[in-house]
Amino acid sequence: IAAACDNNRTAMEEQRRALKNNQDSLNDMLQGHQLSWWRTKLDDCRHQKNRLAELKQTLTKISQLDSELVNNRRLVEQLKQQQQQLMTAIEAGEEKAGNLEREAAHLETQVMLLNRIRDMEEERSRLEDGKACPLCGATEHPFARGNVPQLHESEQKLHDTRELLKQANAEVQQCKSDQVQVYSQLESTIKAAQDAEQLIRNETVLQNTIIAELQLHLSEENGAAEIESLLLINEQNIIEYNEIIIAIETLQEGIKELSACYDNALTIFTQSESLLQQVNWQQNQACRDGERLQQEYRNINSEVLNLQAAALRELAAYGISELPLHGLPEIIAALKQRKDLWEYNQNESLRLEKEISITQNELEIKQVRLKTGENAIQSNRIRLDRLEEQYREQREVRFELYGERNPDREEVRLDQGISEAEDKVNQRRDYREELGQRLNHLQEQEKNLHNAVQERSLELQAMEKDFTFRLQQTGFIEEENYLQSCLSAGEQESLSRQLEQLEMEKTGLQTRLADRQGKLQQEKDKQITDQSYELLQESLPIGEQELNDLQDSIHDDRRTLQENDNTRKQMQQHLEKIETQREQLHRWQVLHDLIGSADGKKYRNFAQGLSFDIMINHANRQLQKMSDRYRLVRSSDQSLELNVIDYYQAGEIRSTTNLSGGESFLVSLALALGLSQMASHKVSVDSLFLDEGFGALDEDTLDTALNTLVGLQQDGKLIGVISHVPALKERISTQIQVISQSGGRSILQGPGVFRE
Repeated sequence: IAAACDNNRTAMEEQRRALKNNQDSLNDMLQGHQLSWWRTKLDDCRHQKNRLAELKQTLTKISQLDSELVNNRRLVEQLKQQQQQLMTAIEAGEEKAGNLEREAAHLETQVMLLNRIRDMEEERSRLEDGKACPLCGATEHPFARGNVPQLHESEQKLHDTRELLKQANAEVQQCKSDQVQVYSQLESTIKAAQDAEQLIRNETVLQNTIIAELQLHLSEENGAAEIESLLLINEQNIIEYNEIIIAIETLQEGIKELSACYDNALTIFTQSESLLQQVNWQQNQACRDGERLQQEYRNINSEVLNLQAAALRELAAYGISELPLHGLPEIIAALKQRKDLWEYNQNESLRLEKEISITQNELEIKQVRLKTGENAIQSNRIRLDRLEEQYREQREVRFELYGERNPDREEVRLDQGISEAEDKVNQRRDYREELGQRLNHLQEQEKNLHNAVQERSLELQAMEKDFTFRLQQTGFIEEENYLQSCLSAGEQESLSRQLEQLEMEKTGLQTRLADRQGKLQQEKDKQITDQSYELLQESLPIGEQELNDLQDSIHDDRRTLQENDNTRKQMQQHLEKIETQREQLHRWQVLHDLIGSADGKKYRNFAQGLSFDIMINHANRQLQKMSDRYRLVRSSDQSLELNVIDYYQAGEIRSTTNLSGGESFLVSLALALGLSQMASHKVSVDSLFLDEGFGALDEDTLDTALNTLVGLQQDGKLIGVISHVPALKERISTQIQVISQSGGRSILQGPGVFRE
């Protein structure tokens, strides 16, 4: 062991020297810094490179936006000039169209008058010079002699005027259309210019942020060239730092391997040295243990003698004079028995004392009861005397009424007489009803017999006529000749018996036939097969083979069932073991739940759960104002998830995933109000905007939600509702409406909205 320890020490020294050489090389490469410092430098260079590239891109974008902004401003000026020209043209065109419209109206009036003049030819023929016109009263009639003006000139002038008016209106409409297009283009150009200005400001802010972050001092003329130069320098630094990091990581890997070898050699040396020290220690320890055990033996022997002497002194009072070591169990058992007897006597003494106390208490109670009983006896004697006096008075009254007769026997006798009389009355009533039924039955029989006699008389007359007719046909002269030719009574009886026997056989055969036909029909109805007997006879061996196969299959199935039963029993045993393991797992799970997690997730969930409970309480107070149906609770499975208790469904706990649209809206509104109430402790929350969600509510729920929002408004909150539900227009007086226009544009109308 000592030689192996020396060899291991030599190997350890060699590994230590190699490890020190690599560590020296690593220190030279690190230049007094850590690898993380070099990686940070590399990350800084890469970040600086990205920011420089972003700055270069920003400068390029700002240049493009500047040129675009100049073009947009130039285009805005041009469009404004064009818009002014169009407005001037529209005013001139509208003025021209007004003049043409007035001229056309005048020409239309003139043409109408000329048409009327031309159409009154018959009336003109009746006019005479010097006589007044019946229409206007004039005495001169210039058109009466055929001087009717021609219409084609006025009509042509009216047509030309209308064409000019139409052309002027078309030009005005075209100018207005061009004005709308110019206005739309002007708005879009102004919007583009504003967007470009905003982008320039954003990019300028980003540029200044990057320059301030990188602490650069760029000139306005050669900023892009300086950025390019910085990018090249940064790229060279990245390459250099990357090579240094790779070399450091290579040396660290080598040092790690050498450290492992050194640790292994050190471990082997330590183990061998420890083994050597352990062997030396064991040798010394064995010597010391031998001496210690000898001394302990002597001490124990002396202590045993002392204990025996002390025990004998204690046990002398119990009659024990010797204390051999091999007889200690018997002595201990005897002492234990005496101790148990003493304890039993002590318990008996306590029990008797307790019984004496109980007996004394019972004696006192019985004495009190005795005194109470004596008082009750005295009062009962007084009551008995009073009852005896009443009895004597009642007895005298009774003798005056009944004399010596027994009232009980008289009552029984009278009841018996009444019962017998009632029985007789019931018997007579039943007998009378029976006689009435018999009379009705006899009357019915008499009526039936009378009807039968009449029917039989008619039948008898018909049968006599038929008998006479048949008698004449058969050649008998009189009835006596027919009677002489009839069979004797014995022959008729014999033939009757034969007929009855044949009828019975016929009935039996018909019954058997009907039974066989019924069974045949039942077999046909079963439709077991539509094959003939011969085919069935041929398929009988196949069926028997199939039956044998089925019996074998049943046997296999039974064996499988037996195996499954055995497997089930084994599974039951496994389940019992699993249940035992589950109980142990439950104990460990409880312990696991009580101990926090390494990443702090349990504590984080616990802390978040406290805030979650506070928010749920605030939300429930808001939800209670809206509806008494729902209540929010935390999920028992997931600590940071919600469930809803539905009191209208017997308190069923529902998940938030199966709520309807209206229910989800109410719950979301309550949570938002609860969250705002939580935030109001530190930040003033004076506004609440609701975007849609009202379309999924029925009328009652909509009224409830709006009443809640009105209550919040009365508390000083500003409530904004964005919705297309028509019912909200009637409930919300202050509205800003969005009205769609042509061309994909919309306008706003409402209080506080101005159009510039």
